[in-house]
Order: sequence, then structure tokens, then C-alpha cells
Amino acid sequence: MQYEKIETFLSRLGLTSRSTSTSGWVRASCPLAPWRHAKLSDSHPSFAISISEAESFGVCKSCGFKGTLRTMVWALQEHSRQKRPDLMGLLSGERPSLQKIEERVQQFHERRPWASSYQPPPPKELPPPVILYQPEGFLRQFTELPAPVRAYLRARHVTDEMVAAEGIVWHGPSSRIIIPLRDETKRLVGVSRRLYTPEGEEAPKWNPKFRHSLGTDLQCFLYGEHEIGEGNETLYLVEGFFDRVIFKYQQLSTLAIMGGSVGAYQIAKIKRYGKRVMFVKDGDRPGRDGLRQGDRIASEVTAKLRQHGVPCQVYDTPEGYDPDDLPTLLGERFHEELAWRQ
Repeated sequence: MQYEKIETFLSRLGLTSRSTSTSGWVRASCPLAPWRHAKLSDSHPSFAISISEAESFGVCKSCGFKGTLRTMVWALQEHSRQKRPDLMGLLSGERPSLQKIEERVQQFHERRPWASSYQPPPPKELPPPVILYQPEGFLRQFTELPAPVRAYLRARHVTDEMVAAEGIVWHGPSSRIIIPLRDETKRLVGVSRRLYTPEGEEAPKWNPKFRHSLGTDLQCFLYGEHEIGEGNETLYLVEGFFDRVIFKYQQLSTLAIMGGSVGAYQIAKIKRYGKRVMFVKDGDRPGRDGLRQGDRIASEVTAKLRQHGVPCQVYDTPEGYDPDDLPTLLGERFHEELAWRQ
């Protein structure tokens, strides 16, 4: 409603505008003050009407009214028990035409993903991550793996040659296997410390399986990104470090997500490293709720990737096995079983 029409509307209510702000509002006393205000009056105007080419609306800071002028007139008629055809007649021209309603409906549907003309909004550029790099000398505090730990890794199919190539070392005081983490520029960003528990012993509940060096944001990195090129036809994703090591030596382009989900930076890297993703989930046994954690992680990660336009498939590792067991379990059928299914 234009300013002149608002003046007429207020005059028919017996009100005058007190001030017009440059923001497009007309201030006046609230027409509902005799019924809704504590003092039954509005000596200090708290009501305002928007100036607009379309339908205007009113707001009162005192009684809390918010709505169109038509809604306000209905409330006024209800309180005063008198009809105001003079006001309704003034507002009749404010009702949008059928053509305008159809245009608004069309605009709404054109913004929906199911519309043929829908254009998704351009992706927001991620700010560069804050990375706290570590000097190479940081690894000198660790020692070579003792014989029992090497035997444990060999049981997981990680040979001594693989240990040397990956730079895996040992921290005796905490009984943890140290796995260096590097970004795509091959610079050291930190280490992951995996707890070693001798066979037949249980780790105390207060001691987590993994600890990571302070300042390392795992949501920014993927384990193995320093050794993988861009544009792979199929990129394999696994959860664990050793799973990725075994798949690497099977000549598969593989990365480990290092957790139960993926962040925005990881998704951006995955899209660069692979045209499509085969997620190889863990074959955990069901928990008390009957669900496997590997199923939950696979569903969450692939759902996020599909939202960003990455084709995904999931390989269901047999229950009780980890992905690093698959080369031994499947033998010559390994590459055939894990191939992308058309």
C-alpha cells in the first residue's frame, strides 16, 4: 500500500501518522490499543505500517500484533463488534490477482530441485583450512616397532616392508603404534597413535583406541592423500589405516577417512581424486541394538557424497572380517569382487 493510501486508512480510523521513517514505515498509534494495551491507549506510537507496492502489513511493539492490514481490521471488528466496510473496501485492491498468485506458484516450483529448469545454487568456496604442520624432526622421538608389535601387524597382513614404507614407528611409554599423517603436499601434519593390546588382554575403557596429535583436524585430511593422483576412475574408501595400506599394495587407489564421517574439505578432495567411489565397509558384528557400526558409517558417508554429485557403491565385507582381510579371503577373485558394478 502506498503512502497516500495509508494516510487515508489511518484517517478513517481517526488516527494520524506521527512520522515517516526513511526505511519505508509509517508510525501511528495502535488501532487495537483500547482492547490490547495495558493503558488502553497508545500515547507513544508503537504501531507501524510498511510502505509497499504490494500488500502492506502492520507491527505493534506494545501489544505484539503482526500481520496484514486486513488481519488487523478483522481483529478490530471482532473487538469492537462493528463491521468496517469502509476499511475493507479500501483494502480490497490490495488482494493479489489470480495472475499474480499463479506467477508466485510458478516461481516457487522453478526453485525446487524437481523442476526441469532448476539450477542449483553455485557451491560456496571453502576458506583455506588452518593447518599446523609438524617438522620432520617430530618423528625422531619415536622408536622402531618391537618384535611383538611387528608380529601383530603381520597377522593383519602388514609386512615389515610396508611398515618401513609407511614410516610406522612406536611409542613405548603409551604402548601405541605411531602412524604419520601427511597432506597432499607430503608435509607432516601430525600423527595418529593406535593403542597396541597384546593378544588375550583387553584395553582399559578409559584408554581410547586412537589418539591424535594436538592441532590435527582430521576433517581436513584423508590418510594416503600424499600418494594418490587426481581423476582416478574408481576411488576406494575405507575406515582404517591398515585397510588403506593393504589396498594400496593391491594396486587400488585408496584413501582412509580416519573416522565415522567426512567433512566439507574431505568431500572436496574426494571429488578431485575420484570420479566415483566404492566404499568398503567394515564387517563388524552387530551391537546390542542389532545394528553394525560399519553399516551406519557407510550409509552416512555415501549419502553425503551423493548429495555432492559423487556416484557411490558399497562393498559389504563379510561379518567378522575387516577390509584388510579381503585379499587373503578372496584370493584371485579380490579385484573382480571389488570392481565397480554396472
